[in-house]
This record gives sequence, structure tokens and C-alpha cells, in this order.
Amino acid sequence: MECHKMFLVVYSCFAKVQLMTSSETATKSI
Repeated sequence: MECHKMFLVVYSCFAKVQLMTSSETATKSI
């Protein structure tokens, strides 16, 4: 159970980074 919780935390962090990266590239392309 604890392992699953850790996975969720890591996944949400990864999603946040992906969002930031995609928004950064979008700003650069404009």
C-alpha cells in the first residue's frame, strides 16, 4: 500500500514536469 502511495506521488510530480515542459516549448514556438 505504501509503495502504491509513493508511485502516485512520483507520477504526479512527473506529470507536473511534463506540463511545465510542454508549456515552455509552446511559449518558445510562438
